[in-house]
Amino acid sequence: MRAAWTNRAAVGVLVVVAVFYAYGAAVHVANMLGWTGFDWRHAPLKWKALDVVYLVLDVIVAAGLWRAARSAVVAFCVA
Repeated sequence: MRAAWTNRAAVGVLVVVAVFYAYGAAVHVANMLGWTGFDWRHAPLKWKALDVVYLVLDVIVAAGLWRAARSAVVAFCVA
């Protein structure tokens, strides 16, 4: 009985973390579209590049954690 509870709790934690990473990805998209008041067109190239990199990593982590894929762990460690 305890193993089933632990498994459900672990899955719940992974889903919550995946939702937070999905929110982070949405924030990066909003920055790129200028919806947050951040003028992305005039931002330094380094900021633009990091916004794109972190968007990709956030999407990989969110989707991977949601599907319980091993690639999510690697992307999580990189992010």
